This record gives sequence, structure tokens and C-alpha cells, in this order.
Amino acid sequence: MCRQIDQAIACRGLLHHRVGHGWTSKAMGIPYACAPAKMAPSKEQRLLLAQVNGVRDFWEEIPSNTNLCYSNPMAQCAFIKGVTEYAANHPEVDYLHVWLADEYNNVCECHSCRSTSLTDQYISLLNEIDSALVQSGISTHIVLLLYQELLWPPVRQKLVHPERFTLMFAPISRTFNRSYSCRGPIPNLMPYRRNQIVLPHTLEENIAFLEAWKAGYDTDSFVYDYPLGRAHYGDLGYHHIARIISSDIKELSSLKLNGYISCQELRAALPNAFPNYVMGRTLWNKNLSFEILEEEYYSALYGSDWSTVKEYLLKLSSLTSCDYFNGIGPRYNPEQAARYKEVEFLSGEFHLYIKQRLDTAEPFRKIFFSLLDYHTEYCILITKALEAQAAGRVSEVPELWNTFMNFIRMHEPEFQPYLDVYRVLEVGTKYTGFSLDIER
Repeated sequence: MCRQIDQAIACRGLLHHRVGHGWTSKAMGIPYACAPAKMAPSKEQRLLLAQVNGVRDFWEEIPSNTNLCYSNPMAQCAFIKGVTEYAANHPEVDYLHVWLADEYNNVCECHSCRSTSLTDQYISLLNEIDSALVQSGISTHIVLLLYQELLWPPVRQKLVHPERFTLMFAPISRTFNRSYSCRGPIPNLMPYRRNQIVLPHTLEENIAFLEAWKAGYDTDSFVYDYPLGRAHYGDLGYHHIARIISSDIKELSSLKLNGYISCQELRAALPNAFPNYVMGRTLWNKNLSFEILEEEYYSALYGSDWSTVKEYLLKLSSLTSCDYFNGIGPRYNPEQAARYKEVEFLSGEFHLYIKQRLDTAEPFRKIFFSLLDYHTEYCILITKALEAQAAGRVSEVPELWNTFMNFIRMHEPEFQPYLDVYRVLEVGTKYTGFSLDIER
């Protein structure tokens, strides 16, 4: 499939971006995989790994999430070699993303690494990569990541040839309850504390980092954003997140950002794919009215019922919270609990309406009404669990969450193209605060 995509990109003259995380595990001689290693690191590999809490080991057993000891010349050489060889072997790639390990508060604490900042080490590595590419006559553009620890700009190092690099702003922890257009005064940068950082949640805190980088590098840049990466699961109507996407895209130029990449699930279409539709159309033409796209999309899917469906989904969006599901804010929230209770009631009522429409819908619209039918049951079960958690009835939560999990697992063969079952359960357990059952 990748080869077919490569050919399609070349045929259309599109800019080809590739890679991202994985260079650190490649430097260890381990293929990239977001899974625990089958074996402990060898003696030779341990020398390359970041020392955290006095130990050089795979971070939480996952090599691809493990940083290197970037002051170690052997680690530096292995990292640089991996990138430069890849660039030489893949001339079809226009923009090569060179990121460090994923996760945060996992950087090396050895004496040598402590004498500088992680971002200074990163810039030094990128300059070495740039030098090697210049010597080889390779013009591949490098994407430089502003993410987690790398949100803090370098203190001492500077890019020698900034024209080779594009800044990629990746505000993974931002709120999606508000758009960039709603930002207030920009504060000073949060202080950096090695392996004790707290990720910024507010728009203003995140933008402060972007502006700090921009002050040093007025170069090409874009945002790598996450509206459909996990926050969308908190918006049961998909209407709020679609409006945030529309507004954010229209705000890019004011942030001096030249583009937008969405870090998201491919299967994000429950109850529909309106957020992706808005994203694609608005990136093509930022002057398009959200309301026009709304009528265009809903009327195509639901025919004469489009306004009724829209109003129902709009109401769900107004009652649910991207931030709550995304782990932002306290888990005990009585006001949000009351709103979840209302969603449960509304979904039950709408379920009866959709059942009737399923019998009379035109054949080509049945799939869209079937998704709404499934979605009402999905909403009832997930909000039972969310309401209990937000109301503080902790003892009820595991059974309610298990009921929801079993329901979507059971229906996965039928609705697999529209809902990423693995991902909603992963987000629910890693961020929302639910527990994943071991025995099924």
C-alpha cells in the first residue's frame, strides 16, 4: 500500500513527508515498534540509552519511546548515520521528519547531558545531519519537531542552514474546547525542569512556545495538530470538533503557520465524517463558511432529515467535553456529570426516531442512518460510565465501562470502518481514567 501511495504522490506532484519517531530505536539497531521489547537491551545497546533514575534501560520497555544519551559520541554517530543513509536511499521523500523518542520526562540525566538542554543537543544533531547531506549533495528538507521537551527553544545552539529546515509545531496537550481564534494574552514560557516538565494545556501556553521558536527562526513552519487523534472521542456530536477545526485552519496565517497536518485515526466516522470533510474543504479554501459546509454535508447524508439530525448532534456536542475525555481537568465534575446524564436521555429519545427512519430511508442513505442508530446506543453506554465517574460514584464505573467496551467489541466487525475500537479504549484508559479489563 505504501508503494502505491508513493506513486500516487509522485503522479500528482504532492510534497512527500515521511518518518517521524523511530530514529532512536534505529540507532539501537532495533526496528521501530510501539510495543514492549522481547529482550532486555544488550550491553552495547545500554551504553547508547538515556540514563533515567540512575538506570540505562528501555523506557517502559519500549525501545521506540527510549531516548539516547545524546552526549555519547557513539549514540550521536548512530543517530546521524540512520537519518543520512535513509535520506540517500529515499530520494522520493521531500520532507524527512527527524524526531526524537516519544513520551516525555524520559531524557538522559547523566552529567554530560545535564550540562546542556535536550533541544540544544537536538539542534547539534540536526546540524551534523545537514552537514552530511550537504557533502553528499542531498537536498532533502528536514522537519524539526516542537513537541514535549522540544517545545523549549535551544539556549546555545543555532541551525547553521535554517533554510533546509521546517518547524513543525505539535501542541499535543492543548485544549480542544477552544480554537486558536479564542486565544488571550500570551504568557511567559513555563520553566523547564529536566524530567519534571508539565505539558501546557491552554492555547496561550502552547502558543508562547511557538512564538519563542519563531523569534529565533522566522522560517517555514506548520502545525501538526490532534483534533481527531483523541479529543474527538469526547465530542459525541462531532459538531464542536468540526467547528474547532474550521476556526483553527482559518487562524493559521495569524500564527505564521503555512500548513496543517492532522495526527489522527483514519477511522473517525462515528456518527459521521463531518470533521474530516470540514478539514479537507477548508484547507483547500479557508474562506468557506462553516454553515455552508454544514448544510452541504448533512443534507447529502440525511436528505430531508438533515436539520433534525444536525440539531440533535449539535446538542450532544454542547453537552459533552473534548477536554474531559482527553484527561484535562479534574475527574470529579458534578456539572459535567449532569450534562452526561442529559446526553443519555436525549440519545434514548433519538434512538426511537432513527429506528423509524431506517425503515423508510433511501437505500443509499441507510448506512448513514445505521451509523446514527449504532451511535445512539454507543452514546447511552459511554455516558453512563462517564456520568458515574464525573459524579464520583467510583464503585459503579468499572462495570459500566466494561459494558461499553464489550458492546463496541461485539459490533466491531460491522462498524470497523467507522470506529477505531482499539483507540477509543486506549484513550479511555490512558487519559479519561477508566480501567481496561484483563479477562474478557
